[in-house]
Amino acid sequence: MLYNIVTVFLMTTALMPPAILQYYAFEPLLKHRQKVLVLGGYAVLYLMELLFFLYMFVWGPWEHSFILYKKVFVIAWIPHFLWAVVTIRPYVFLHLYVFSIRAACTIFVHTLMALILLAIFHGDSSRPALSAAIYPAQWLFYIVCYMALMPMLRRYFNEVFVKYRHLTTHHYWKYISMLPLFLLLDMYFIMASSDVLIMDRMLLPRSILLLALLIIAQSIRTGLR
Repeated sequence: MLYNIVTVFLMTTALMPPAILQYYAFEPLLKHRQKVLVLGGYAVLYLMELLFFLYMFVWGPWEHSFILYKKVFVIAWIPHFLWAVVTIRPYVFLHLYVFSIRAACTIFVHTLMALILLAIFHGDSSRPALSAAIYPAQWLFYIVCYMALMPMLRRYFNEVFVKYRHLTTHHYWKYISMLPLFLLLDMYFIMASSDVLIMDRMLLPRSILLLALLIIAQSIRTGLR
């Protein structure tokens, strides 16, 4: 029981770093009331999701598996994202751009962590007792990695959104934000539709995707300068 609760707690908490990044990207542009509204909404969503996932995984019909966790992560970010779009306005296309960058980081970190943990815990049949630890370890390592990336990503978004705030609602963003989003959609639909664990075959294409989005991000910063 305790193992299941800890695992679900870490999984739900792992949803929050990308959501917080969505907030941090616009924080200097927000008034105090908006900040309270965004963070308060995040807190409510976190509690609601935690209670729901606890029920489904601990007392309900869901079982711990990579495939199920992957499908949860494919959709569980949606309430946080929609709440940010509704409360942080009028920056719809900037929100899409932030989402593209954060999602690429999420996909890459999850892929890398899953491969490492599968190698450690599923390396051979002599360590079956360790296999259960892969689920909480996956979420814990993901949270640590994403939080390590947070200062760099926050600094980047604050520069392009705040330093050039007179362009935040310009038509430029309407077009440029679509490019990384479309690059990401192909990978996203593969994740959503596949019932097979294909981490070993996806590391290279996901690394290339992340590199492409980093080049786009740097090009945007250079262009704005």
